Amino acid sequence: MKTYIADTEGTGLSVYLGDRPYMLTVMDGRKKLDGSAFTLDRPVNPFNRRVQWFSDGKLPKWEAEEREQVSDTIGDPTYRKVFHNANYDVSMIRAGLGVDVTGRIEDTSIMARVCNSAEPSFKLKDLAWRYFEFPKDDMHEISKATTVARNLAKKQTQRWSLAQGNGAVQRDYWLLGHWKTLGTDATFYQRLIDYNIGDCFRTWLLFQLYERMIDEDPLLRETYELELELRPLILRMVDRGLPISYKHVMRERVIIQDKLADCYRRLERTAGEGFNPNSSAQLRKYMYTPTKKGGLGLSTNKKTKGGDPSTDWKALRPHWGIPFVWDVMQYKAYDKGTQVFDRFLAAMVPDGERHRVHPFINQVGTKHGRISSDLQQVPNPDVSIKGTDVTPARVPIRPYKGRVIVCADYEQMEAKVFAELAGIDVMLDAVANGRDMYTDLANELWGGRNNPKSAAILAGALEFDKEEPSSKAVAEAWRECEWEPRLSKEFGVRSSYALDSATWWFELHGFDIVKSEKAIGKKTMRNRSKMVTLAKQYGGGVSSLMDLLFCDEDEASETIADYDGKFPDARRFQRKLMKQVERDGYVIYTLWGRKVKVDPDKLYACVNYLVSGSCADLVKRAMLKSDRYLQMTTLDFHLMMQQHDELMFDASERHCTKPVLRRIKSFMEDTEGKITVPLSVEVSVCRESWAKKEKIEL
Repeated sequence: MKTYIADTEGTGLSVYLGDRPYMLTVMDGRKKLDGSAFTLDRPVNPFNRRVQWFSDGKLPKWEAEEREQVSDTIGDPTYRKVFHNANYDVSMIRAGLGVDVTGRIEDTSIMARVCNSAEPSFKLKDLAWRYFEFPKDDMHEISKATTVARNLAKKQTQRWSLAQGNGAVQRDYWLLGHWKTLGTDATFYQRLIDYNIGDCFRTWLLFQLYERMIDEDPLLRETYELELELRPLILRMVDRGLPISYKHVMRERVIIQDKLADCYRRLERTAGEGFNPNSSAQLRKYMYTPTKKGGLGLSTNKKTKGGDPSTDWKALRPHWGIPFVWDVMQYKAYDKGTQVFDRFLAAMVPDGERHRVHPFINQVGTKHGRISSDLQQVPNPDVSIKGTDVTPARVPIRPYKGRVIVCADYEQMEAKVFAELAGIDVMLDAVANGRDMYTDLANELWGGRNNPKSAAILAGALEFDKEEPSSKAVAEAWRECEWEPRLSKEFGVRSSYALDSATWWFELHGFDIVKSEKAIGKKTMRNRSKMVTLAKQYGGGVSSLMDLLFCDEDEASETIADYDGKFPDARRFQRKLMKQVERDGYVIYTLWGRKVKVDPDKLYACVNYLVSGSCADLVKRAMLKSDRYLQMTTLDFHLMMQQHDELMFDASERHCTKPVLRRIKSFMEDTEGKITVPLSVEVSVCRESWAKKEKIEL
């Protein structure tokens, strides 16, 4: 098949924010580099970064010839096209040159991830250097020349529009084309053209390498073809974007900024005026200075690379009960929340009365094949830490008039797959009989008539160590247990009197630890069973569980010991899988055959790779099945976003019917015989906001 390799250079990364290509190189894969490539380029307006490719109306002869060149090569659907990160180049060519690139499109970026998920870098130049020792000098030379050009441009009387932030130099390579105005070396623009041609050659070399590898391994071929089919769907999802309300972004941002300001005022009152909680030096000085010298007198075993006491999350965690430390943690959470809304504002594109956010989606952005996005944190339901007021980051995502957002969410998918693979019968039985897995798990670990730990756990939950109950529910429980404030001082939480009272409460609720806590408005043990399962699923140990539970080392160690003692099969499964991975050359295959490389120093991650990788394969197949079905209909119903275990659709209200929703649900629940445990999907409709879901019974 005739093959063309193409690469673009653009003014930025997002066509939706106005970025456009200013250079396109196309190379014929059947010929040698010399004479087989053509490069088209256009000057960039330095004041607004705009690029004009082809004139409106009848084209001049030279423009018509260039347009024909593009149409006859990468615009011809009968030819194969090769890119590195195809969706970027395809969207740039479409937006800038008005040419749709269709037909068989190969992507060496996807190929690299399919063939070796553990590559230290998936950047084009890094891969070409690693496998072919293709020099990277051109990139360094162009970057240096552009830095000089940027400095000269900043001195212009009329300020030029220069890129800001990370990657600014690369986004301003076009400045080399203004060598006459800036007085720079004219040869650097020719080097930029050569640089673009070099990227095409790098891509062609990598394509030939990966094509051979994929052709020799049927499982690699199957995974790659799945990803290739998914690629245009991902591009359509990015094109559609998320509908968002500017008014609600600003409103929620103001709310969180008020909380941030309140938190900061409390910190200043404690640490002194001008205290900066974002300064590690100031935070370290106040926290670890002895109380006699005006500090808190805290200590930590965690050190920075420089040997100073650390102030990161893990160093703060053991002290979270201290008001100042808690305020610092809240401040950091609210500061992060503000950044979420700032990212919304930076990415919003006007669209009628509302706006849209068009994320960059990497369909193989993780080692195990999960989809990732540059806005991955933006749609999270909450930006919070334990006990902090939630920040409703989903509130501004709002459907347009006459439309709805449909959410189809797998319920505890990864936990169910883990339970099946590890053979945890308690969880599997709960799923089979429609019960909550973590409730059954908690009762197996800490519930039941003769469990020696139940009384002590409930005595703490009932707050028998406090002089006053913290809530009306606890106060009512005290009344029923005939517990009084004086008893906390007189007997204590570990006394036989307290344990007998807790046992009576436990028996009252059928020796169910979760029901006993729920009656006083708590769910500590259910949450604990969930967190320890997650820690096991992700290969984590005591430290991971300390982060998840916000507890000390002793409590985390005891929880893991309880779990391992009750469910030894889970531990045996992990050990067996680790040995298998070592034997197979540090490679693991998901249930659908995706090849995932495992770092020899991180063998504990193999369970996560197997579980998450298998779930990634299932979700991607569900996306394709749903999209094929919707594309075959005339329904105004479109896949819009994939977030964790949830698929989001943008649909016309009149087309959002139960038969359609049932079809989508059935596609998602179809495990193709790879998984036997039932994977249920909850379908909801958001009429007002993504934060308000209306569950649909199907």
